[in-house]
Amino acid sequence: MKTTHLLLSVLLCFCTSLSKSQSHAHNTDNNASVSYPDVIAQYQELANKYPSAQLKAYGNADGGKPIHLFVISPEKIFNIDSLKKNGYTILLINNGIHPGEPDGIMASLRLSQDLLSGKEILPKKVIVCIIPIYNIDGALETSLFFRSGQNGPDVVGFRGNARHLDLNRDFIKCDSENAKTFTKIYRDWDPDVFIDTHVSDGADYQYVMTLIDSQKDKLHPTVSKVMQEKVLPYLYKEMEKSGFPMTPYVNVWGESPDKGLTGFLESPRFASGYSALFNAFPFVTETHMLKPFAQRTESTYQFLKIAVRLCGDHGAEMQAARKSQCAYGERTKRICIAVENRFQFCR
Repeated sequence: MKTTHLLLSVLLCFCTSLSKSQSHAHNTDNNASVSYPDVIAQYQELANKYPSAQLKAYGNADGGKPIHLFVISPEKIFNIDSLKKNGYTILLINNGIHPGEPDGIMASLRLSQDLLSGKEILPKKVIVCIIPIYNIDGALETSLFFRSGQNGPDVVGFRGNARHLDLNRDFIKCDSENAKTFTKIYRDWDPDVFIDTHVSDGADYQYVMTLIDSQKDKLHPTVSKVMQEKVLPYLYKEMEKSGFPMTPYVNVWGESPDKGLTGFLESPRFASGYSALFNAFPFVTETHMLKPFAQRTESTYQFLKIAVRLCGDHGAEMQAARKSQCAYGERTKRICIAVENRFQFCR
């Protein structure tokens, strides 16, 4: 009986400490991330306080909870057709697809607070859309033992969703309700720039932030040209100035990096690969799992802040590149796709 009481006491202490660790919404120094209810409550508070912000439930996750979209519009315009007609550049940020990687969740909340309070300037022709937490089911399933090799926070969410699907493999096939909701958000807003926030696995290196930009050869040539000549140089230069120099995503499996880094080809089952189908400018941020949580979150915050400025400085060029591709697509009557040089399908 004494053993049973002792075990129950230990479990009670564990649960209490777990609950407390999730109650700190903003401070990454305490090595705690913010819980799903707290995230939504804080976005709702911002929407109530600032007329230039709205929080909307778009659809449900597999577990039944609503997936929200938080929108910041500097001129208080929320009609999508009006925004597109008047040349606004739209940035969409997706967070928490893997809830054990919460850097973007925290960084996006801070970014929203700073943009709305005026601490950071939001360009007049830029709209910021944020999915606070995409994998809600995984975010609600927390443990001290998920991603145990990661340097904080202490308690994190589960990678899979309510049906144990990896949502970052589900975009083109849409098995989950999450992906169906995401598709509606994406098709409604048709973002010019898309960012999916992550934390890396495996490799060890000095950089806090690594970046996946959608593989250049599968982008339309006009979009790819702007990406390579304007967008990427801007991001790398500004990140270095922020104190967080970046490197391309480290994708090394069993070989020496001296032989070069293999580019990551993200098919449409991945978020950025799906985004590339619409000729957007897609990115995946991958912070280094062995760096401290506060440092990782700060680097993600800096990247997102720079992405907002990018949309202000180069938004017109990115939109023009996308429109050029659309015009090309409308002129194209016959499309041939070669697969492994063996089969050819024409439509």
